[in-house]
Amino acid sequence: MSATPTTLCIELNKGERLESSIFRLQKDWILRFTLGKGLYAKNVRLTIQPSNREYIFPEPKKLSDFDHFVEFTCDQFGSFRYEFFLEDSTLSSGDGYFHVVPEWNIAGGKKMSLNSLSCITHLAKLLGPLNEWKSRLEVAHKAGYNCIHLTPIQELGISNSSYSIAEFQTLNPLFGENVDFNDVKKLVDELENKWGMIFVQDVVWNHAARNSKWLQEHPECAFNCQNSPHLRPAYILDRALFHLSRDISENKYADRGLPAVIDNDGHLGALAHILRSDILPSLKLHEFFQIGIDNDLSQQWMMDAQN
Repeated sequence: MSATPTTLCIELNKGERLESSIFRLQKDWILRFTLGKGLYAKNVRLTIQPSNREYIFPEPKKLSDFDHFVEFTCDQFGSFRYEFFLEDSTLSSGDGYFHVVPEWNIAGGKKMSLNSLSCITHLAKLLGPLNEWKSRLEVAHKAGYNCIHLTPIQELGISNSSYSIAEFQTLNPLFGENVDFNDVKKLVDELENKWGMIFVQDVVWNHAARNSKWLQEHPECAFNCQNSPHLRPAYILDRALFHLSRDISENKYADRGLPAVIDNDGHLGALAHILRSDILPSLKLHEFFQIGIDNDLSQQWMMDAQN
């Protein structure tokens, strides 16, 4: 006979917003929502996202109706937000959050809970060829870790930063010739079955290397001065600093106490003076944050003020 699932009750009260609280539940628990006294005579609509579920509390007509409640079965892991509305209003009257704590099924039918995780991060680019990973990861296994967090395993860009991807659909060539994602999966499955270890694979969809073919084909996907005009002041400042650095390296500021090799406080003082007195004023960055008022605009403002 199966055990009765645990039920947690949340009372909904008008104007109560629980942004700083979160209810933790286990999978298959039941979350029961009831109405506070101030909502008894109201039609209440409850929504839970991202489940797209919606519940209606009907207005009570008789005494027994005051015991009405709705239940949400925690049949999937993740974080959820509940929100309720009164009558036909589209304005929220209260909200809160709850978390269905994840667990993992590993080899041998064992379950691993979130609280039992002991995780260590490995930079995938430093693990070497894939056929050498097992011996290197074994150190973490013997140290008591049961979860490996890997940085992205795709081909990296020219900077070799672990989060700067050149080809999202290509494995890092450092892992060996003729090695693909299926080979990585086989190794992950083997270590889970043998060691009871799970893997968390980091992905990064919003960082692309500057030498990425995809970015070269779709430059509009990157920040630039056309699609992000608010970045123009930063771009101008960056270019000014670039040209200043190049000029310093060519000894163009040596006669002002700033040689190509900066190695004392006096040089730093000279650099600060040049930045404040010459470079920054010449950029006129303040003009990016001013409004040019022409006659039409001023007249429109006057009309709006009068109305």
